[in-house]
Amino acid sequence: MDAKRLGKQVVGGLLTLVGCAFSLSVVRVLALSHIENLWTRGLALTLWNIGGLVLLAALSGYLVGSGLRMMNPQLVKPFRFGRGKIIVGSWVLFSRVGSHYHLVPDGPVPILKPSNPTQAVSIKVTGIVVSLVVAYLIFRGILQGFTRPESQSDTLPPQSPESGR
Repeated sequence: MDAKRLGKQVVGGLLTLVGCAFSLSVVRVLALSHIENLWTRGLALTLWNIGGLVLLAALSGYLVGSGLRMMNPQLVKPFRFGRGKIIVGSWVLFSRVGSHYHLVPDGPVPILKPSNPTQAVSIKVTGIVVSLVVAYLIFRGILQGFTRPESQSDTLPPQSPESGR
């Protein structure tokens, strides 16, 4: 086994472990949250928490699938859509919406607030540009599922007798 293949397997194993850790946090939230506590904070914050939970579950599934694919390409077939682009773009848009509507509570990390009108305009323009870029990223991930290069098919490559060891 060459060093490049071994390195891919090690990185794939680490991705799988990180994905499992994220999925354990999803299971923890689902197991330890009480249903009556969801509606006491308001509908917007409840939907915000559910959206974050769905995105975290999607990220953990993507990391586990990518890690397994890096460890053994014969185990998981290639993703049809650009799932990584879609998940990262959705996560950034999710955080942009939360900061715009002040759904993110104040915590140990301070939230940037403008101190003059010029900073306020620049924060808004930067937010709009970032939102447009990640919307394009999501669009590219979806478009990848419909336009596939000729060299990349849905079927797995044939396995040679030597690679089965």
